[in-house]
Amino acid sequence: MFGGKFISRCGVALIPSLASFLLAVVFIVSQFGRFSFGPYALFTAATVLLGAVYVAIGVGLSGLAKSNRRAGILAVGAFALFQLFWGTLVNIVAYLKTGSSMMVAPYPAWTYLVKWLSPSGAYEGLLHLSLLPSLRIASGGQPPTYLSPWLVVVLLVWGIVPFAVGYWRFENAELD
Repeated sequence: MFGGKFISRCGVALIPSLASFLLAVVFIVSQFGRFSFGPYALFTAATVLLGAVYVAIGVGLSGLAKSNRRAGILAVGAFALFQLFWGTLVNIVAYLKTGSSMMVAPYPAWTYLVKWLSPSGAYEGLLHLSLLPSLRIASGGQPPTYLSPWLVVVLLVWGIVPFAVGYWRFENAELD
């Protein structure tokens, strides 16, 4: 039942995304007459993985909650943490490490590590390192290449661990 919840929610989230990616391919080919499949497939796969990770986090958190209301609050809180507050966390770590509240580009390599530990950060880093290897990061620094393969692992950990914990809690919960 718990796995079915994950699969159905992935379908609801990912089928429209995949349909829009397919529509974009049709548009690109119709407008430009050519299409580079490799980078687009990598972008699509990374985006689908990110969507599945957020679904897994949401389903895992719902397995931890005792009510739908709490599950919703946990899901919104997790999303806010990753989208709104993770950058602040990076700044706090930078302040603790350097003693300065202002980071100047190029940023040290460890800032990329902290930034890319969130699901969205890992996705962003994966796209930067995989699809834009010749471009410099907007911050002025070049991210360390040793992070590239680990970004997929970061995404997988964010998808598997919350889901597994939620599943374990759901299976071991006392039913009222």
